[in-house]
Formats: sequence, structure tokens, C-alpha cells
Amino acid sequence: MKRTLIGLLALAALLLTGSTVMAQGTTTIPINTIGTLNEALTGTSSLFRWQDAYWSANDHGTLVFYNIDTTTAATIGTLPTSLEINDVEDIAQDETYLYLGDFGNNMGSRTDLRILRLSKSSLIDGQPVVDTIFFSFADQTNFTYENMETDYDCEAMACLGDTLYLFSKQWTTKGTTCYAVPKEPGTYVAQPRGTAMVNGYVTGACLLADKRLLLLCGYDGTLTPFIYMCYDFQGANFFGAQKRKVVVDQMGLQVEGISTANGLNVYLTNERFSYSSYITVAQKFHSVDLTDFLGDYLNPDEESIEAALAQQSTVQIYPNPTTDRVTVRNLAALQGVANGSVLQLCDASGRVISRHQLTDSTIAHGLTLSLNGQPTGAYQLSITTDQGRVWTFPFVKAQ
Repeated sequence: MKRTLIGLLALAALLLTGSTVMAQGTTTIPINTIGTLNEALTGTSSLFRWQDAYWSANDHGTLVFYNIDTTTAATIGTLPTSLEINDVEDIAQDETYLYLGDFGNNMGSRTDLRILRLSKSSLIDGQPVVDTIFFSFADQTNFTYENMETDYDCEAMACLGDTLYLFSKQWTTKGTTCYAVPKEPGTYVAQPRGTAMVNGYVTGACLLADKRLLLLCGYDGTLTPFIYMCYDFQGANFFGAQKRKVVVDQMGLQVEGISTANGLNVYLTNERFSYSSYITVAQKFHSVDLTDFLGDYLNPDEESIEAALAQQSTVQIYPNPTTDRVTVRNLAALQGVANGSVLQLCDASGRVISRHQLTDSTIAHGLTLSLNGQPTGAYQLSITTDQGRVWTFPFVKAQ
């Protein structure tokens, strides 16, 4: 995908001078560049793991899947097809199908957004069988051609249960909204399920459903990559629990593909990027280690689990079930909760009903939230600390 001219000029200046600029307080991680990808993968917008191997494809032209050696980045096999694709920005999967997201929309004007459903068995047999899921965004009303001035670009997708979840690339607000669409062929309106302010452009997704872990990748205006981690969520409420962002300590990488087997050792791909005749960054294959950030969650020790449970058990959420309001008290018992921490009231889909910035007074004495006008069902209070830790407390509204 293309970038803004300002971003390109900023990137060029930084690369030529060798400068690196990071926002104060940014958490950075090193990146290991494994090697240069096949020349046919200059537009590698996707990366996925299938049959214990990692695969990518060019985002346009004749569709060919390339099996990538994770130790050298060399191509060790291909699955060719005769399918012609327009702008496939991400690939999700279930046991039976690959879902190819032909929804690149950086002009905001497309009315033919679609997801191609490709049978895995037919691909292996050499006779690909494809059907189509057409969709539009429920809240998009402006289809004016505006180059990278739209919040309805899309480059990331994940599959969970009977639903595909799309994560928008918001050029103006630098956030991402999760949209849901059925994974069966047909024509649908993609419904918003929640928004996260990632302060960048989301370009890829990897979901490990059994670990309740979603990884989003992307970059900022200087092509400095980031990974946005969402974990310990319930159902598909991806943004309703723990969230944390880390930034790669190398700029100039248009990272668009992300995949992992265990959530800790993560692979990334970047597209080829050229600026005039001065700068060319080849398409490459990388790895990063997220152990420092997700190790305790994915491989928790008994002591840390007991400590967290003990803190949560001292917080009072009452009445539960409730009918019209809920009170939360003893927030001071939670590690990291301080003046400026944010409390959100969300429904089961992750929709934020109300948002409150905590003060010393509310932490000490608690606060009461209204549920008037809200339907019966499951709800959740989430408290996000300045360090990015999220504490969650479910409750129920009854009739």
C-alpha cells in the first residue's frame, strides 16, 4: 500500500541521515532480519501458518503461495493457481478454507469489497475452488476518492468460529475498528464490534484462538513497525481485555504480514519499498521475540496466577446480577491502578458504553455506573493502567 507524501519525505530524511526518532515512553523491541524473500513476493501483504509451514503470497496478479524457510527466508515450495487477484491484503483460515481479503481500499472509494473463500483440499489437488463473500462497512457513508484520507481501508483479518473479523486501517484517526462478517458466501454489511487507538496503520493480524491472543502488526508514518497485542479476552471481545503495543527498533520496514505458532516467536514480512532512486528496501522475512511481554500470560507460573487472583478477589462489583446500576470498589488493591487509569463499561460484543478516567477519589471510594437503557445480558468492566495492564470484571444485567 502507498504512504502519504509527507510520510515518505520524513522517512527519506531519516534514512539518509541515519536518525531514529521514538516517542518518549515508547517500548521498543529488537528485530532479527532472517533474509530476503523471493523476488515474486515484493508485495507480500500476508503471512499465515498452515501444515506446520509459513506461507505468503503477492497481493496482486496471479495467485501463487510461497512456502518460506524460517531459517533462511528462501522459498522451499509453491502452490500455484490460475486465480487473478486485485488487492488481497490478508489471509485468514479455518480447517477447511483459506479466506483471502481482497479489501485494500486506501482511496476509500471501493464498492466491491470482497473475501475469496478458497478450499484447501482443492488447492492441494491443483484445481482451486473459490466462492465469494461480498461486504460493505455498516458505518461508511462517504465513498469519495480520497487518497489515504479514509478510515475504511482494510488490511487485516482473522477467523473465529463462524465469523470473519476485519481490522480497518484508519488513515485519518490512526486507530483500527473491528468489523464482523459471516464466513459463508453471500452479501453482507460488516458490523463494527469495537475500536482500538493504536496510533498507527494496522496491516496484518494473527489470531491464536486457543490462547485468546490476537496480534496486529502495522507501521507509522516513517514505516516504523509495531505489534499491538490483545489477550485474555472473552469470545471475540478482542479489545476488551489486556492490550499492549511495542515498536520495532528499526524504521523503513513496510511490515504487512504477521504469524506465529506459539505467540512468543513471531514472524513478520515487509513489502518492497522504494523512494525515488535513493532508497530501496527489499522484501524481507523477520522474527521478533515477545517473551518479555507475553511470557507470563502464555506460560504463567503458579505464584503470579495466585497473586493476580488475590488482587482481583478484593475488588467489589455489586450488585451482581444487577438491574439498573453497578458499583465498583476497592480499586486500590489492583497493581498499577492509579490516578489517570481508565475504566470502561462494555457489553458482550466489546462495544464501549461508557468510559471514565479514575481519580484518587474514585480509586479510594469507588464509583457507580448506570445501566439504564441497556438490554439484559453479560457486561464487563475493564480497567487499563498507564503500563498497559488491563484488569477485567464480568457481571450480568438481569430483568
